[in-house]
Amino acid sequence: MAFGSKRKLADRSDIQEDDGDDVDLINSDDERNSVDEQDESAEHGTAKPAKSLLDEVFFLDAPKGKNSGGSRPWRCKHCDKKYTSSYTRIHQHFFGVGPGKTKQIPRCSVASDRVKYKKIYCKYYQPEKVQASGSAPKKQLVEAFAGVERDAVDMQIMLFLCANGIPFNVLRSPQYYEMVAAIQRAPKGYKPPAYEKARTTLLDACKRKVENDLAPYSHGVSVVSDGWTNMKNHPLINVIASNSCGSMFLYAEDFSGEEKTGEAIAQFLLQAIEEIGPSNVLQVITDNASNCRVAGEEIESA
Repeated sequence: MAFGSKRKLADRSDIQEDDGDDVDLINSDDERNSVDEQDESAEHGTAKPAKSLLDEVFFLDAPKGKNSGGSRPWRCKHCDKKYTSSYTRIHQHFFGVGPGKTKQIPRCSVASDRVKYKKIYCKYYQPEKVQASGSAPKKQLVEAFAGVERDAVDMQIMLFLCANGIPFNVLRSPQYYEMVAAIQRAPKGYKPPAYEKARTTLLDACKRKVENDLAPYSHGVSVVSDGWTNMKNHPLINVIASNSCGSMFLYAEDFSGEEKTGEAIAQFLLQAIEEIGPSNVLQVITDNASNCRVAGEEIESA
């Protein structure tokens, strides 16, 4: 049930700009003659690379189950943009799509850098050239020791979680993978913030960032409210602010020992409207229970 409607919400659509047409960076005749038919098809996304492109991206969540396939959120190591897609889109992000096919993901900005692009291209489609240059054995040796180093890092993370009583559920949080990715991009010699800095300046900065992120939700708001019961059987009424940007949970109040009359609900919602700002509220939405209808009349007459 909606009441108190005053004006329409503005339409909003988020449109991601395309990065432009696919770029073919193999220009010289000598280089083009050295690329066989399989390599040419690779440039258009019709051949499979000799190695997986997963090393070129950061995944922002954990794989679901034993099969790590399907769509997953990831961030490109080169252009630092975030997407959610399958491995096919990752391939198209670096090497484009074939003739006559629709581009479904923007090209990486590395495509405009001839040196970097050629390095990635040869790494995944012409590994025999890397082998001939003498750098492959060194890379294989580095990868062999990298597995041991990764296990040591995993153990340090486990020790940190166990020593501080942190539930393993935090490893499912997207912020956990964002944090690890940010540490990997940190300058050499980076030191994590100390206790005093975290509880003072960083906490204040974090609060300001959250407030800035939530600022778009404070205009043209629909106040949505509903009653429910928590696991301890406490009767609660929540308040959610919703507009064209999305929805944001504000708070919930415990009505234990208090009757949920229309007047009580109306006072609760009027208080929420005052906190948001009456000029920012377009309408109030609740269910169609009799006490909520009474609350609606109280709010409209206020």
